[in-house]
Amino acid sequence: MNVDQRPNTTLGAQDHVQWIADEVEALLAVAEDDVDQATPSCPGWTVGTVLDHLARGAGMGWATWFRDDADIDGMAVLTNLPPATTGSAARTLFHQTMPDYVALLRSTPPDKDCFWFTGPVPAAFLFRLGAVEIATHRADVDLALDHTPELSDDRAHDAVHLSAEFLPQLWKRRSEPTPPPVQLLPAGGQPVTIGDGAPVATASGSSTDLWLTLWGRPAPKPIIKGDSNALDQWAQSAPTSPI
Repeated sequence: MNVDQRPNTTLGAQDHVQWIADEVEALLAVAEDDVDQATPSCPGWTVGTVLDHLARGAGMGWATWFRDDADIDGMAVLTNLPPATTGSAARTLFHQTMPDYVALLRSTPPDKDCFWFTGPVPAAFLFRLGAVEIATHRADVDLALDHTPELSDDRAHDAVHLSAEFLPQLWKRRSEPTPPPVQLLPAGGQPVTIGDGAPVATASGSSTDLWLTLWGRPAPKPIIKGDSNALDQWAQSAPTSPI
């Protein structure tokens, strides 16, 4: 497979599960009056759209990946999910599925082989990726409700390193050339380079700002030295829709 089995992180598998639990708890608190609010970081979407896609994509789709063997047709699982919901129905679906999803993750051994598009991966990899993806979509909700997205330093630093490890894998599934490498310099954290080879630029900023920028979300722009377009090219590879 093409993912790092032992990622560069100080957080363990259960730390990532707890991170997901915290993000889910925050999203469970979304008021019904807010579900139709537009999400500027996901054009054409609403808060309800985000809740629906997390509920169906993670709470139903990824949940099947955790429960079943790694040789299942995981793409078919995602393409055969129930129809999308909107508005208050999406909020209800989120409340029905996501607490059970968190309980499932807590009971799943981190070394269990699970489906992934490039081949079986340990559940711990999906815990980590899921934590960063759900945090990013919680940021979408925060931005829609005029809240400032925040992560603790250790989680934001982990999100930067996960992004540097994961986003290049998305480019390998594209026909376009991979963007040039950029060295990321998170304040107070360990530097990491996204891409292979000698960096054409450095990007300095808080871990939170670098994480949001890499995932194409609004954030204070990092300080760039060198190729000013390289970081923007990497942001174009980030998923813009939940799970």
